[in-house]
Amino acid sequence: MKKAFKILLSVIATACFAGSMFYCLVAGAPLERERAMPYIISAGIFSVLLCTFVCVCLHYIGYLQKKLEEQSRPE
Repeated sequence: MKKAFKILLSVIATACFAGSMFYCLVAGAPLERERAMPYIISAGIFSVLLCTFVCVCLHYIGYLQKKLEEQSRPE
């Protein structure tokens, strides 16, 4: 249950961060539709990929920390 809650919280935080980043990136989009669409699509892909990468890195660091703690425990 605790792990599912951590995953759900990470997904929500990642989605909020990606949405905020997308909003900020799209604020500078060109006004012409032909030029704006590739810019908006690129901004969406970039914001989702960057936020997902950060989330995965944080979870991997936590995983490595647990492994180190398990190895350093005396038997």
